[in-house]
Order: sequence, then structure tokens, then C-alpha cells
Amino acid sequence: MSRKIFQMSVMGWDVNYCLEQMIFSPLLVEAGRNILLQWQKYFPAETNYTKKEFGVPSLIVRLDCVFSEEANLQVFEVEERPAGIGICVKINPCFAERLAVLRERWPVFTVLVSEDRRGSDDYLWTQVSIGPQKPSGNLFLIRAEPEQIEFHELLPFSVSSLLQKGNKAYGERMGWWKKVFDGQELPWDISFVLKPVQGSKARGLEIWDLAQNRPGSSTRSRILRTLAEYGSMYLQPLIDPLEDENGWKILRIFYGYDPLGGWICLGGLWNSRPNLRIHGAKDALFGPVVL
Repeated sequence: MSRKIFQMSVMGWDVNYCLEQMIFSPLLVEAGRNILLQWQKYFPAETNYTKKEFGVPSLIVRLDCVFSEEANLQVFEVEERPAGIGICVKINPCFAERLAVLRERWPVFTVLVSEDRRGSDDYLWTQVSIGPQKPSGNLFLIRAEPEQIEFHELLPFSVSSLLQKGNKAYGERMGWWKKVFDGQELPWDISFVLKPVQGSKARGLEIWDLAQNRPGSSTRSRILRTLAEYGSMYLQPLIDPLEDENGWKILRIFYGYDPLGGWICLGGLWNSRPNLRIHGAKDALFGPVVL
């Protein structure tokens, strides 16, 4: 049965989606929560509002993951300042309802978006201001890069990461990946991923797909060049995405922090693409993941 595909425009970006649901079971919800209880200990600390008040790095996070039939949750990484919340609100009514309930327990904040940022879907779910000038209000979710020092004075009022955005040191302590410095350390006899020590949006991501050489995989020479450019990177064994009629897919599952009850699963989206670099490209497709 073919999918019925819809499209919406978000800041000039055409998003393809369908209403075909995936279920995130109670066992998977609990597995994700347990991962976050470990992650919050190991994500590099910064003196933002949520760390000081609640002991967590961010009010909302996202697990990029897959799972097996045995309810085994495998996580590519934890996005501690995730994009895609607005798109998820529009595509997934279950997510929108659970987020609305949780927001009643959150302190009020504004999303502050850097003028240099190409786009944001946050206007689909909350109030947005364009920075770096400080808008009225007390707290902010700041969408800016760590090197944008003009935002640093707002760190005490931030409800998510700022200086440590995209820092992946937590995964080394959790046993998910290890740091490598030289091509001689790379295990060419298995499939693996190299990712920057700190970064986001798939920048610098290289995939060694040993057996299949699927679209989006990297050549040996490219991997070596990228590692030499960065000097050090994290090496993670390749976690295979799920197969999909649009290629391959992963899940993007959001959790919000309830000051009274800890991490609450909100549901999320599945994201497929005919490429191992699964993100929001023109050939990507999204659909709802419900609880």
C-alpha cells in the first residue's frame, strides 16, 4: 500500500510527511528514560538555568535511535538542544498534547534565534525572537553556536545548552564511542561512524559502511582527510538504521523534563531517507511516533 505524502513549508523548507504511525512501547519509553538518567550525569556541565535549578542540562532533549523487536533501544546520540519540535507538533497530535501539558509545569521562556541561523521551526510551537539583542523576558532557549560570544552573557538564563552545545564527551563515558587521533586507530574491518568531538547538524560525520557501501557512506580517503582535519574524533560502531520503503529510517524521540516527575516521553517522529545520512533533506520523509 503506497503512502499518501503531504508537504508543508517551514521557513522556505519543504517538509515531506505522512501519517503512518510507529509505536514507541512502554518498555522503550523506560529504556530511554534510564539512558537519560545516566546521560544527565555525564553531559559536560555549564552554569545554565536548568542545571542550577533542576540538575539537568536541558528542559527538552531528543534521542536519535532505533529499536529491535526485542525492545532493545540503540541510541545514535542524545540531542540536548533539539530542532524539529515545531514540525513534530504539526505532524504528531500525541506529541503536541503531551508537550502542552508539560509546558504548564515549565518556567516561561522565549526561543532566541541567532540572526546567523538559516531557519527555525520554533515559531510553530512557541514565541520566537531574533537575537543577539535580549528580548523581554527572563529565560531563553538559545539557538546559537557556542562560538557566538555575544550570547554568552545569557547563559545563566538559558534552559538548554549554549557553550557545550553538541559536546559528545558524555558518549565516551557511557561506553558508546571512543576518541581516536590517527587513521591507524580505525577498525577498517567493521562498519563504523566518525563524529566530531563537538558539533551538530551532521557536520563532519563520516560513515564507513564496510559490507554494503550504501548511499551516504564515505570513502577511506575522505575519512582519513576528515580525521586529519579535526585532529581527534569519536569512533562509534555503526548502528544500522531500520529499513523503509523510502530507504532507511531512524526515530527521533523527544523527552521533556518535568520538575516534579523527571523525564517524560513526549513521542516524536520517524525520519527516512534513501541515504545513510538521515536528516531533513529534500528527499527525506517524516511520520509520527506515538506512545
